[in-house]
Amino acid sequence: MLQKAAKAWTPAQSGAVQLDRRQFPHSITRSKSIPFMSTVGFLTSDLMFHSRVSQSISDLKSSGRELTLIVNRSVEKLIEKLAEHSDAKLLIVDLSLRELNIEAVIKSVRDSLPSLPIIAYGPHVAGALLQGAADAGVEAVYTRGQFDHRMTEIIAEYTSLS
Repeated sequence: MLQKAAKAWTPAQSGAVQLDRRQFPHSITRSKSIPFMSTVGFLTSDLMFHSRVSQSISDLKSSGRELTLIVNRSVEKLIEKLAEHSDAKLLIVDLSLRELNIEAVIKSVRDSLPSLPIIAYGPHVAGALLQGAADAGVEAVYTRGQFDHRMTEIIAEYTSLS
């Protein structure tokens, strides 16, 4: 199967430093009245699918999550914007983006945001493209239909607090 199993991301897997709650209690826990923010990056030029992802973000917001979606068709501009947000939790890559080099995208993201999970989706008829993304190190690869069907669930999984 072309899809890699989506794994729950943990700070320990990313090499992030685990803070001792006794030393830094304010950086670990927050009052329930102050929500945790999460930023999701979306690399695409597809305005129609952009609206579907925006709707999923809105659905998650209405359930109490604080999410921001940053969309761009330029890898450099998107990474620049995501780097401004210390709360970036996920990058979604549209593999049907013209002239996309997924290896270059991954390298650029890993250079700037090494712990940011990257997922990708593409047309089901482009098996080599999907497999190439999986081989390049994308955390999870979906066909467009799979991603469309489970989009809200997938975004929620990657932007969860645990």
